[in-house]
Amino acid sequence: MALVPALALVATYAVPVQAISPALPNAYDAVTEMATPLNTNPFDIISGPDGNMWYTMPGQDEVVKASTDGTVLASVFLGDGRPSCAPTGITIGPDKNIWVACFAASLGTAGDGLVVRIIPSTLVQRGYRLPGTVASRFVGCSCAEFLTPGPDGYLWLTESGPGYVTKLNVTTGAIHRYPLPAGINADPRGIAVGRDGNLWIAESVANRIGRMTPSGVLTQFAVPTASAQPFGITAGPDGRLFYTEIQGNAIGRITTSGVSTEIHLAGSSSPRLINVGPDGNLWFTEYGTSQIASMTPGGQTHEVATTTATSKPFGIATGPDGNVWWAESNASNVGKVGARHSALYLDKTAIGFGNVNENDTAAAQRITLTNAGAEDLAAFTPSLFGGGPGGDTGSFGLTAETCSAGPIVAGGSCYADVTVVPTLTPGPAVLRLNFLADGSVPTAQSLKAGLAQVISVPTCKSVAISTSSDSPQHVGVTFSLIGGANGCPDANPLYQFWLRSTAGVWSVLQPFGVDNTAQWNTTGYKPGTYLTGVWVKDANSTKQYDAYAFGTFTIDFPSCTSTNMTRDASSPQVIGATVNFTASALGCPNPLFQWWVRNPQGVWTIVVPYAAGNTYAWDTTGHEAGTWQIGIWAKQTGSTKSYDAFAFLTYTLTTAAIGPPINQPCSAVNV
Repeated sequence: MALVPALALVATYAVPVQAISPALPNAYDAVTEMATPLNTNPFDIISGPDGNMWYTMPGQDEVVKASTDGTVLASVFLGDGRPSCAPTGITIGPDKNIWVACFAASLGTAGDGLVVRIIPSTLVQRGYRLPGTVASRFVGCSCAEFLTPGPDGYLWLTESGPGYVTKLNVTTGAIHRYPLPAGINADPRGIAVGRDGNLWIAESVANRIGRMTPSGVLTQFAVPTASAQPFGITAGPDGRLFYTEIQGNAIGRITTSGVSTEIHLAGSSSPRLINVGPDGNLWFTEYGTSQIASMTPGGQTHEVATTTATSKPFGIATGPDGNVWWAESNASNVGKVGARHSALYLDKTAIGFGNVNENDTAAAQRITLTNAGAEDLAAFTPSLFGGGPGGDTGSFGLTAETCSAGPIVAGGSCYADVTVVPTLTPGPAVLRLNFLADGSVPTAQSLKAGLAQVISVPTCKSVAISTSSDSPQHVGVTFSLIGGANGCPDANPLYQFWLRSTAGVWSVLQPFGVDNTAQWNTTGYKPGTYLTGVWVKDANSTKQYDAYAFGTFTIDFPSCTSTNMTRDASSPQVIGATVNFTASALGCPNPLFQWWVRNPQGVWTIVVPYAAGNTYAWDTTGHEAGTWQIGIWAKQTGSTKSYDAFAFLTYTLTTAAIGPPINQPCSAVNV
């Protein structure tokens, strides 16, 4: 493809080279904001391959290179100073150079696009043209927005105007575009490489997440919340892809097989871009509330307000100094915040002990806390607190824990074992197990796990269901559902039988009683597959049921295997004769017949619709001479099919009586 001459991108400004010591990481949650040149509004930011921060300023057609203490080292102007480029997304390409997407580039031809390569050491820049297409000319630009180095050595980018995902050969400049199915209504924005080696795209207007192989094969997955407007996307530390939802006010998580879940955020956060921070958590900008937020892969969030109330942060990146950096699109600043280096995880967030019988002993269950950060945590003691109605909170107990034994080192873990001490009062009980680390400091980390159990009187342990007849059976057959309970303290447990119709509606076939069988008369039921179910409970049980089981059973109509007809007069006959036909069928006890007649022109007509009769009197008065056909369809009464079997025969009508053949040609033939 044609390349834009380097001379078309004119101005570069650099401060004298100087040795600048890397800044230390900010303290946890400590925010620093630094003004940008010319008080413009930065958009996206990255940590460059040279150990500096690089950010785009669309309003000034400018890319800024700054040290980790905020000192501006260079300003690279793209175009002629007017908004002819409007640089948005910025990334490190597969060639280790800086690459920038020009959102508003036109280069004199409506619909053309542009990406720019900047060599970090020399600031030499070169533009690569994205030629206009019918779609990009229709919307006025290619609107290139975000880029990422691909797994195949290409630079990949999104063209949000025409709805393209595009790859560029960074050596030759050749491009290849993959149009998305929604076209200009796709609005692709964020793009990232997943651990599966595919490209993942946030289609903002189409409300889909796309998965594209390096060869361009696309699979799309709907975002759970309608009109959520997915925007930024990144590969998470757990192998899933994480994406922001501008209108959904949520962070979406999608597996590489396409299963999405959402973590909804408080207020109108309107998150924009997302990245993995130095603590292994997901960090994202909350444009609507001017906050920076982090989230563990499990969905636990923490928010930090920017110093400027209406900063509207947009791009976000991890700096080489161990801070999280962002660009403030409404405040002409870039900011950084210290990330917590001690990230806590629980292996489970709840324990359900289920039904615990009076005086029984429940096995202890363990919850493990892991310190996945870089800092040691002080020792602490997990605690039980809070209760729920209907149960004794004292029914829970900590039987062992190791969190108070000493510091929890980086990468280390501790655990707490919880058990249930049954009471004599039946009913539910709930509690919370609290892990409060660094409890004496303002930045204390607290994780909680829910505990639940029900103290019950002894109950039936299990139940099975069977039938007296094998499936399938014909509609109209009566047979038994049989329940068999195990482990019931009382010798006469109670059974209740259920049916679920083919429409998915459950109904009681037989209410609770001591009879462990229920008769099912299938007369009047629709053919299909039904779920059969049984509840069982001990005669002294206070529960709705102790155990349940279900099975499947299919009922259908018998089918006519064949049909035939007889006639009271042989062919041929003179026009005006009446011929009586009689139908019969095999395999169906209550057949229905539909009679057809085909005229000599080949047109079939129903002469007797399905009815409870098997005869047809064919009055040939007024019919034309020639070869006719008489046909029947047969099916079982109640069947929803058009027919089970069919038969037909050929019949000839003549205009005169048939006499001895006197040099007369044959008028018809039958087979």
